[in-house]
Amino acid sequence: MVEDMHVQADTYLRSGSNELKILEFKAAGETYGINILKVSRVLSEMPAFCVIPGAHEAMRGVFNEQGKIVPVLDLGFFLSGKRTSLDERFRIIVTEFFGMHNALLVDHVEAVHTVLWEQVINAQNVVEVAENPFIISIVRPTEEKMILMLDYETIILRVSPDQIETEVKKGDAIQLQGHHKKILIAEDSSSVRSMLQLELEEHGFDVLAAHDGSEALELLDTHADIALVISDVEMPQTDGLALTKQIKKNPKTAGIPVIVYSSIGDIGMKERAKYLQAEEHITKLNLQELFQKVSNLLELTASVSGDPNEKG
Repeated sequence: MVEDMHVQADTYLRSGSNELKILEFKAAGETYGINILKVSRVLSEMPAFCVIPGAHEAMRGVFNEQGKIVPVLDLGFFLSGKRTSLDERFRIIVTEFFGMHNALLVDHVEAVHTVLWEQVINAQNVVEVAENPFIISIVRPTEEKMILMLDYETIILRVSPDQIETEVKKGDAIQLQGHHKKILIAEDSSSVRSMLQLELEEHGFDVLAAHDGSEALELLDTHADIALVISDVEMPQTDGLALTKQIKKNPKTAGIPVIVYSSIGDIGMKERAKYLQAEEHITKLNLQELFQKVSNLLELTASVSGDPNEKG
């Protein structure tokens, strides 16, 4: 099951459907899930690792994998304060997103489920978990089972806060003049959404922020002056690939540039975004590249429209 992760991910990307494949696992006794596109592999043994002084208390240490330094986050401890037992069932989920590897220490791994994004419920709409900053959505693969989907971007940024500061400094180096052009952000991660909105507004843009693709489509329908869309891929109800497809097939919105801004940066995702006619695919958190592409696309749109006042 786990050994076929790359095959399943490739099949998912090529399908073009609004599907989500999730790896179900337990941490601190709770049932959680992660998109298999974020999973590199699953280890059944703890690799030799080094403890890093001064690191976040949930970090067990780091290990070397083919020349790459991989941090090990005790996910159960991060979420509940309870250390994960290294018994015969524990697993280490090696992830790849944000252009880097991280490992999640969990109680054990259960199964892989295939669901539609329409079956994914935004956690903000569920009273019991709405106030938890790390639960982003809920999936019910069966009537009896409920899987909590975590905001892994926010979790990693919480234990490694220097990453945002570094990226913001790089992004600030790009000379962006928004002139109040309207940009729509579709992003379910609260930390990434807030960061993008704040930075773009500081550069002079008017920003609309949607929590998922369905909300983004509603905003596109009610705001005719949206100049550009920045969309995540993993979102409840309508994911970023389905959102891009809807934008490009609608004559009213087909001319709006779309940047797919995803934590998943592999070749398959880039090809899928290109196939759906997205103008760009950029891996999070690369703000410098993102802002440069925003500038380039808006300048190109202005030159095509022939209005010199819209440039910049």
